[in-house]
Amino acid sequence: MPYASRQARRINNDSGSGKNLKGNDMQRKLGTVICAGILMCSNAYGASVIDNYNSRTKAAQVIEPMTVEDFGQSVNLQDGGVSFRTTDVVVQTNSGPITFGRKLSPTEFSTDELGSGTDFSSMPATPWELDIPYMTGIFAAGYGDGWPGSNWSNDVKRCTYLGELPTIYGVGTFSQVAYRPEYYFSGISINVPGHGMESVKESISGTASPQDGRSYVGTTPSHWKISCLDTLKNGRGEGFRVTLPNGTIYHFNWFAKRFAGNINDSTCSGASQNIYRSPESALATHQGCWVALAVPRMQSFLYATEVIDRFGNKTEYKFDADNPFHLSSIVHNGETVMSFGYSGGRLVQVSSFGRTWTYAYEGNLGSLSTVTNPDGSSWGYEISNNLRSINWYRPLEVWANCRVNIGTKSTSVAPGYDDASYVSIRSPSGATAKFDLRKILHGTNHGEARCYYQHIAGGGGADVGPIVPYPSVYQMASLYKMTVSGPGLSTYVRNYSYEPGWTSPYEARTVVSDSTGKFTRYKFGFAKMFGKVIEEESGAGSTVLRRISYKYLENAANQNFPEYVGIQLSAGAGMFDGHDNLNVPLIEKIEWVDGVNHTWRVRADCGGRYCFDGFIRPLKIDKASAPQ
Repeated sequence: MPYASRQARRINNDSGSGKNLKGNDMQRKLGTVICAGILMCSNAYGASVIDNYNSRTKAAQVIEPMTVEDFGQSVNLQDGGVSFRTTDVVVQTNSGPITFGRKLSPTEFSTDELGSGTDFSSMPATPWELDIPYMTGIFAAGYGDGWPGSNWSNDVKRCTYLGELPTIYGVGTFSQVAYRPEYYFSGISINVPGHGMESVKESISGTASPQDGRSYVGTTPSHWKISCLDTLKNGRGEGFRVTLPNGTIYHFNWFAKRFAGNINDSTCSGASQNIYRSPESALATHQGCWVALAVPRMQSFLYATEVIDRFGNKTEYKFDADNPFHLSSIVHNGETVMSFGYSGGRLVQVSSFGRTWTYAYEGNLGSLSTVTNPDGSSWGYEISNNLRSINWYRPLEVWANCRVNIGTKSTSVAPGYDDASYVSIRSPSGATAKFDLRKILHGTNHGEARCYYQHIAGGGGADVGPIVPYPSVYQMASLYKMTVSGPGLSTYVRNYSYEPGWTSPYEARTVVSDSTGKFTRYKFGFAKMFGKVIEEESGAGSTVLRRISYKYLENAANQNFPEYVGIQLSAGAGMFDGHDNLNVPLIEKIEWVDGVNHTWRVRADCGGRYCFDGFIRPLKIDKASAPQ
């Protein structure tokens, strides 16, 4: 439940004074006098600050029944990637709500072939990230303070030279091996609570930007515009200034970093070599090389320290200089609205205007187990210890004999040993949702020929591989079942099954069905329409009750908006990389229900182009309904 700031409470208390009532009476009399001199008038009065505040607090007091969607989950229905966001504290201010929450993204827990991965100890609410504004990317460790510019001589010009990362050399055995940025660099993303997470692109000419005299070096798919700050508050080099379309400005200039999954490579030095056998016994045995560390990597963060809305209201995020991942307080217009307490490196309490939220941890990873609200109610969390291991990707297992070896990584068969994990969330009412995850392969067999084994000269017939320079499959920790149960509840089960685009036309399909007999089927596009729903139908039992088809503008050349969002920060290394860099807007939607087709269509009569503006917003739309 939201809590008001002191300023808002003072306004509310004053509203009951006799002086204030007399002022309102005077305004009403003045309104009557003015109305007497005109032909028509209304007895309605403009809403006051007090009216708006009262309406907000009344709305917050309305208790609505909880649904199965209220556990904070967000699911990518193409591949089952799931993330969780929860808001613990809300403070209402004159510039809107200030929130503090947490986010959990199992697919972001990187794990390399040797078992190294995301450093959980850096997360104050392990394994939840603090859901506050930040920028992040994975870079080569030890280079450019963990967030580099284009080369050693200007390693702190990370904003001026956005995306210009160098080719580097590996470590140890691989000290003479060059690795291009696409091999070690993950790209850069921006997280803004309430707006989600977006990938950063380098700006291209012709893209609309604020006309404020600044040079904008980057953008995102939702037109967040990026310029530079000269310094950081706790390190060397430049920070970033990000402006959202609503005019809110974020200063990302607090630096923190932690270990991430490394880049490993194969080496044939020495006499000893491993013998790898395909999981499918019918396939040939291949003699390969040892896997060893090639490029250590870090995940770096730049947290926002200031957020300024278009009216000049300022929200400041203050951090602990000795523990850069520790948020110490949030200050709005000079007043502290939240403060944070830690013990043993873990967040243990959040305080706001006399209210306190407490956090408790348990398990091998010291995972967050309970969040207790000021009224004594609590949320409970349970996360299996192998949550990180289900992201473990082994090319030798996936690409046996240069053929995609699906094995148990499909919803059509039971998960293999250590292939499954779960996240369980208990609400204050006792209702519990369990989210079952498992390793699943997604993608297409299209392009398999880009896998090969490299013969080692003088190596006694040994092969190095498989080498996959342009992957056409990827592995995800995918959601495949959600179960909701609790006191007085009938157990509800929702199942997710995935059929990747293994064959032409390479369109992925997902079916979501539940224990009530309802279902929804989705079809996703390929190539330029990768990740976009092109067909959806839903119903109950065996009856389809609703069907929707979607059509997109696949070729945006010569339109009123750019064909590309921006320039990719590094060249893609896989078939599906960079799909979010294409502007592919929806131009037609046809919904069939009860025997009637309802059509929504963007007109194409704006100078021979589709009627979009420079921000890809439709300007002219036709709507129609007709029997099928």
